[in-house]
Amino acid sequence: DSFAFANAKVKDLVIPDGVLEIGDAALQCGGLTTLIIPDSVVEIASNAIESTNTTTLFYYYSTNSKAYEYFTSNGFKCMPITEFKCGNGHKFERNDHETYYEMICSVCGGL
Repeated sequence: DSFAFANAKVKDLVIPDGVLEIGDAALQCGGLTTLIIPDSVVEIASNAIESTNTTTLFYYYSTNSKAYEYFTSNGFKCMPITEFKCGNGHKFERNDHETYYEMICSVCGGL
C-alpha cells in the first residue's frame, strides 16, 4: 500500500513473501537499517523507498528480482540474502532451505 510505513520508526523490515507491490512512499522511514524484499514483489513505485540512513542494508534474493533492479538503479547499497548480517553486524549465510523468518545469527542469536 502507498504510505504503509511512511514516517514510521522502523529499524528492520522484512516484507513477507507473497506481497506483490510496494506503493508510493510505502517505505519512507528515516531510521531503517535493514530491508528485505522477497522475489514475489513484481512492482516497486519509483518513490517507494527513501532512506536517509547511509548504513541501511538492502537485501534481495535474486539478481532477476524487482528488488535488485530497484536497489541498483537507485544507488542503494545491496547484497544477496545469502550474505546476511544480523543487527549486531555479524555476517552469516542463509541455507537454501531457510526462509528469512528462520535465519538466526549463530554468534549472538539475533536477526
